[in-house]
Amino acid sequence: MSVLSELLRDRYIVKALDREKYYAAKDELATNSDLRTFIDDKLGFRVIVNPTLIKLEKIPDRAEPLLGILDFDNKLEYLMFCIMLIFLEEKNAGDQFLLTQLTDFMQVNYAKLIGEDVPEGLSDTLDWTKINDRRSFVKVMKFCAANFLVKVTDGMDDEFIRTSEIEVLYDSTGVSRYFARHFTTNVLSEIDILEIDKAVLEQDDDKYKGTKRRAYRKLLLTPCVTKEMETESIFAYLRDNFSLVEDAFSTHLNCDLQLHKSIAMILEGDDPHFSRKFPENNHLSDITLSLFSIFRSEAAAGTLKPRLNEWLSLSEEQFFGYVMRCKEKNGAFYGKTFRDKKDKELVIELIRYMYSFGFARPGGKGIMISPLAGKLNGKY
Repeated sequence: MSVLSELLRDRYIVKALDREKYYAAKDELATNSDLRTFIDDKLGFRVIVNPTLIKLEKIPDRAEPLLGILDFDNKLEYLMFCIMLIFLEEKNAGDQFLLTQLTDFMQVNYAKLIGEDVPEGLSDTLDWTKINDRRSFVKVMKFCAANFLVKVTDGMDDEFIRTSEIEVLYDSTGVSRYFARHFTTNVLSEIDILEIDKAVLEQDDDKYKGTKRRAYRKLLLTPCVTKEMETESIFAYLRDNFSLVEDAFSTHLNCDLQLHKSIAMILEGDDPHFSRKFPENNHLSDITLSLFSIFRSEAAAGTLKPRLNEWLSLSEEQFFGYVMRCKEKNGAFYGKTFRDKKDKELVIELIRYMYSFGFARPGGKGIMISPLAGKLNGKY
């Protein structure tokens, strides 16, 4: 696997976990000028190389739901994780702390961050007597351990779900300081994530260079680029520079570039670059593909008529009806968990899954289905 593939697939390469991989990546980045040109000029990504780790800062051209942390299910878990990063900011590698120290810190700082105007979906306090708060905390700690932000030295934090009357000893690894996104401009005054995205993009004084980087980033970090008002310049760049872009992705990632009327995307080759790919080896992928087949046949028959740029617009009732048709036709092939789910629960889980891949997004009072649905389909 190439160094670029490893940096794209993994969040970072930590020297303490794999010294051989760390030094191989460090040498490749130092000596391969073509690779650095691809990263620096075409993607505009920053590479962090220090004695602790090597990280490719994979910054999209704008924040999107599909780029969130898949391990987290709600705002509370994101907020807990942010407080966790604040807590770890004062810890050096090897510093130890207790679970109770962390939970006390979280309660105090949660209240400060929430303030009086409590956002929707959150409560005004953290309450460790509530099992849902404890379960979210454990999920966040599992994520921190999996990403080598902390190590469990003594105890089992799983037990915190059962009772808050336990103690666990953790080690800080020092990696947490490099987890969050590093901004090269002052964004403290920005209160809107879209304004932050705009400020980051406008760092490119050359408008052509900015468009080029947006094109490469969108192709790399999203399942597909759909043609819309904000991506008109990207499609124009791809049309004018198709061979150049295709050659760059083929050379560095062994990916094929596909450019259609309303979507553009790269298809991965044999070398696995991405931590998540579609279709996945699970029932939700199968259900999604079979649902796309229904959309495709309905569009071919004229029952479903795509809107501008080939997006499908469905009301919630229409989408529910199509999922039920899909279940009636293919339900016998579903796993037991999905066969036994209530219809409403199945629809909600499927919508979330499609949102996570960018196959759908909210649209008015309904759901918008990406034109990518017309390029993917499957049957049992």
